[in-house]
Amino acid sequence: MSTTMEDISVAINQINIKKQTLHQSFQTLQTIIPIPNKWSDFDSYFTSLHSSLQTKLTLLQTRPELISFCLHSNGSGLRDFIANADDPLALLPQLPAAYAHAPDPASMVLDAVAEGFYSSGGKKKKVTELGLVRGACLVMLEGLVGFGVGDEVRDKAMEVAKKWFGRYVLGIEEVREVNVLGFLFLVGVYGLVDRFRNDEVVDCFVVVARRRQAVELCRRMVPSDKINDLIQKLLNKEMYVTAVKFSIGLQKTDVFPPVRLLEEQKLKSMSIIEDTRHTSVNDPQICNEVMMKEINTLKSIIKCIDEHNLQSEYPKDGLVELVNKLESEVQKSKQAIVKISNDDLGFRKQPTSEHVCKKPKVNKVSPTDVSAVARTVQDDMQIKESHSEESDAVQDHFGQDHNSPGGSSPTDPGPIASSYGFKGVNYGFVGNQMPADVGSGFYVAQPNPPSANNSNGWISD
Repeated sequence: MSTTMEDISVAINQINIKKQTLHQSFQTLQTIIPIPNKWSDFDSYFTSLHSSLQTKLTLLQTRPELISFCLHSNGSGLRDFIANADDPLALLPQLPAAYAHAPDPASMVLDAVAEGFYSSGGKKKKVTELGLVRGACLVMLEGLVGFGVGDEVRDKAMEVAKKWFGRYVLGIEEVREVNVLGFLFLVGVYGLVDRFRNDEVVDCFVVVARRRQAVELCRRMVPSDKINDLIQKLLNKEMYVTAVKFSIGLQKTDVFPPVRLLEEQKLKSMSIIEDTRHTSVNDPQICNEVMMKEINTLKSIIKCIDEHNLQSEYPKDGLVELVNKLESEVQKSKQAIVKISNDDLGFRKQPTSEHVCKKPKVNKVSPTDVSAVARTVQDDMQIKESHSEESDAVQDHFGQDHNSPGGSSPTDPGPIASSYGFKGVNYGFVGNQMPADVGSGFYVAQPNPPSANNSNGWISD
């Protein structure tokens, strides 16, 4: 059976997994017999081999359309092809091989990006279409990293960069991450870093710090003595987890210890949650939204621990337990909100003043007095039959008494309702509203406010 390109790709993707297994075997073997080589020697070899095989596979897999666009220096066609691809990022590894077929890759990409990123000419694009085109431009620029750039093309790129920086980065128009990232790629790829001030470049990286490409771009563009300034600016914006990414990626952990930064983020999130519990006690929806935001932040700490192998320094078990507890709290709160909403709906559907009857007199009977129970049921049925006749009288009573000093106005549901957080809400009822069952949250309209002579709140016979 012949080996397909897919088989080769799967095998290459499994190299890292097999390398981990080999590492475990190496450690076990070391405990039995002395081994002259260090694992780092083997690791470097396998990493180099993996990279070489991946590069050769990419060359074999490069789509013919990409090569055709590059052969004809059709940058705009290449850009639109990437924009319309199902997975544009999947084409990124293939671009360097395709660019090698272009007479001047840097010039081709610049023309496509300058024309497409801000739609400077032609028919104005829709927002969604423009987003796809900008994404394709970023992929094209990232694929150009490492290619040579001639002086003439560099000068042309500088004109584009100055325009972008003045209009889209300094804030004449709304600053977006994608705008700033496009500017940084343009400056980095075309060798324009020394034509902008270091603090300007650092400020741009603060904007795009959460982006996948940020650390590697920063390594290429920001001087080592300015890295600390960048990380400190991230901390000033309370972007602790992102600061850890830069601290580890740019070897600044001695100045910015990851564990300390992650712990600060955890404490900050818990402080926000605790404050929200107190300040938003009457608005559980807002409280839930804030808590979910901070829960996601705590999850990002856990992800950071996993990605950077910090488990031995900062165990994540306590964080995982905390996240589960907070998520359970939010879930219970949401269920309570739904219950209150349903109760409120049921409350609104209670009989209006036209359908309220007097409280029936119920004789106390022994559970064994069957005949008495039967008489009571019969009395109840008679009361229900007279319901419509009594409703008119009840309506008259509402009209006379609902604005009395002892009653409640239509916009004030009364002291009982207020104690349940409903103060100032008009539920469409007039008069006091007393709970039929305090535990259930249902309320019934009262035709007459309670008084000293009528403490039960019902209309007396």
